[in-house]
Amino acid sequence: MATSPSLLAFYRRDEPRIRGILVRGGVSLSVGALLLLLCALTERLHLAAPVRLALSLTGAILFGHALVTGFMQLPTLLKHDVYVAVRTDGLLLNLEPEPVLLLPWAELAAIEAVGEEVVLRRRTGDAVRLRARFGGKTHDELARCLDDARRKSSFDILG
Repeated sequence: MATSPSLLAFYRRDEPRIRGILVRGGVSLSVGALLLLLCALTERLHLAAPVRLALSLTGAILFGHALVTGFMQLPTLLKHDVYVAVRTDGLLLNLEPEPVLLLPWAELAAIEAVGEEVVLRRRTGDAVRLRARFGGKTHDELARCLDDARRKSSFDILG
């Protein structure tokens, strides 16, 4: 009975905008929550009414802004599911808008970083070029990881 291929590693395409969105959202959420908490404790701090009002409005606006932008922007960033998956049967590539492509290990001759891209050299046919960065790795690091998996598969020790 044939077994289904196992997923060994997964590298999602790096989205340069996501870090800024997460940092801004986290800071806005934290500062807004802190200001709202401070306003809840104003009786003990003896702050004047206009100061309490300003702090509570600022906190509510920051908190609300972080929630709204987070819920509106993150789905648009995550809707593009571009990835490289290392499986026991080969590399599974989803490089939108191209269709999903499975490159069996036996079909790959070499994997190397050339300049600002990772080149997957096939034994027959055109090479596949990955220009984007994946999994927070540089092109050299990703090429090294993928080529290690390719070499392990040739000795049947992958997985």
